[in-house]
Order: sequence, then C-alpha cells, then structure tokens
Amino acid sequence: MKKHIQFLVAFILFTSLYYSCNYKEEDYIFLGKSRYITSFSDTLFLKGEKVTIENMGAINIDIIDSFLVFSSGSLDTFYNVYSKYTYQHCGNFIPQGRGDNELPTISYPIFWSNEKGHSLIYLDDRATGTIKAWDITQSCAKRTTVFSPTPIDISPVPGFQALYPLQGSVYFLHGRDYNTMNDYYALYDESKKQYSILDTVYLYPSGSVDDVFLLNTFKSFNPSQQKYATAMQFFNQINLYSLKNPHKHYSLIVGKHPTHLEEVKTTAMPEKFEYYEDLTSTSSFLFAVYANRSRKDWALLENVPTEIQVFDWDGNARYLIQTQEKLASIAIDEERKLLYGMTLAETVYKYDIATIL
Repeated sequence: MKKHIQFLVAFILFTSLYYSCNYKEEDYIFLGKSRYITSFSDTLFLKGEKVTIENMGAINIDIIDSFLVFSSGSLDTFYNVYSKYTYQHCGNFIPQGRGDNELPTISYPIFWSNEKGHSLIYLDDRATGTIKAWDITQSCAKRTTVFSPTPIDISPVPGFQALYPLQGSVYFLHGRDYNTMNDYYALYDESKKQYSILDTVYLYPSGSVDDVFLLNTFKSFNPSQQKYATAMQFFNQINLYSLKNPHKHYSLIVGKHPTHLEEVKTTAMPEKFEYYEDLTSTSSFLFAVYANRSRKDWALLENVPTEIQVFDWDGNARYLIQTQEKLASIAIDEERKLLYGMTLAETVYKYDIATIL
C-alpha cells in the first residue's frame, strides 16, 4: 500500500511538471524556432529631456531623414512635420480627401527613401490600391503637399500589410489571406503584377474574421540583411524572418511561456493583454516598446515607467531600456544617437543612446 501511494505521488508530480513545462503544439504560432528571452545583457535607465513642440492629435512619431514626422487621425491634415535639428515647424500636410495630393484615411509610413536629395515617404492609399510616395522635401519647401507622380500598384495583392523594396521592381510583401485567416510572406514583382508566396506566417491562424485583429503587429525591415521583424500586440513575442536563411526564422518569446492563442481570444477586451505597442529599428538593432498590461491599465494608468527592449537582428537580447515617462511611440535618430518617445498625452521626450549606437 505504501509503495502504491509513493508511485501515485510520483506520477502526479511528474504529470504536473510535464504539463507545466510542455505546451500544446498550437501554443507556438509562428513558423520559426522558439527562443525564450528571460534576461538582457545590460539595463539602461534613461532620463528624458522634454522637447517643446506642438503636435496636437498625434498618435505616432517617426524620424525620416532630417525630419520629425507626427501622424494624426484627428486633424484636417494627417501629418505634422518638424526639422529634427532645429525643431522648426515645416508644416501640416496631406489633407483628408480623394484628390491627387490627399488621402481618404490616415496611413502610417511603410518605408522611406532618399532619391536625389529628396526624402520620400511611402504611404498606403487603400482607395486607389496604390502606395504613394510623399515628397516631404518638396512639401516643406513649397509649404504644400507634394506626391511623386509614380505610385506603386498593389491592387493585385490580397490583404496588403507591408511592402519593402528589394531590387528593381521586386518587393518583399507581407499580406493577409482572409480565406485562411492567416498571414503570408511573398515576393511581389510590380512590373509583372505578380506575387509568389514564400511562407505562411502562422502555424495556427486566428480562425475567424472577428479574431483577425489579434494578429496585429508593428513592423520593421532591414534591407541590408534582408530580415523582417514583427512585434505582436497581443502575444508576448517578436517574430524574425530571414529572406536568405530559413534557419534564422525565430519567435522571440519574452518570459518562460508562450501566450495561449485561446486565452487571447476568450479574454474580455478591457482585460485583454497588450504586449508590444511600437517597433522601430536601426541597421543593427530593434527597439520595441513593451507594455505587458491589460488594455484598460495601459490606457488609464499614468506615471508608469516604460520598458524598451533592444535586440540585434540575429534575435539576441542586448539592452533593456527603462524610462520614467510612459511612452507609446518611439523613433530613432541614428545620426545623432537619440531616441525620441511620445506619450499618450502627446508629450515628446528625447534620450541619449550613444552607449548603444
């Protein structure tokens, strides 16, 4: 009888340990290998310097060449632009509408390029099925919105999410297939109006149209290394995809366990956890704003510190940045080694990150 009890206790302990350490296959949703992040090489506590500029209604901040660019969906124009050197106001651009130099809805920068001294920001125009190149240099010089006359035609692409130039008319494409409720990565040749799928992104898709928003991500692309990163808003992971090497597809899971897909689906909206709020990058590093709070707490709590996780493009955890200010959007000025952050109240701060860059 005593041996029977000992065996039973041992069996229960083994079973509990097994299920606490081994998750169902469907808990790992990204196509890459799972890599658990439990610590960072170094922790930096940064003190912010407030930047005095007016950017009412702004919900996103970007550094585009020599410009500080703020996106806003609540004003008559979608973009507010400043010089990053002097903070002089360059103007408000892109009015809402369907004209040649307008957009029907707000569109966040997909990528930017510098062509013959002109900084071009590429924006998605869903109404026309194109990506328009906004000439920010010309716009600031003329104090009016100027678009390049040659948009990129993405009308053949289903469920467009992101697009990045590779060579000639060929682009790396992130799309969404609403028939399978899954995302896909592809190569898109605009000259031929054809795309070829490289990979399906998630092993276990969302399951329904109502749940597709759970796959929302913040995106960055490294053109020199041809690597693509997505930080998931509702899952505690960053997905790294290598166009050159399938063995370097990684799911960087923060903590000891992946986020359960079913738990995300069934948790009520105010209590649903948000993990990542923004992602930006340099040629060497990824910078990700990590909230790790319920949607309700993230929206309502004030004076809470921000955690910015820094990874290299090989998926190694490098730095953990902590600020006293609660930052919702960030941008990197690689030239001057500065990090800019904007709070939910639209206050802008800058931080010296010379020790990183």
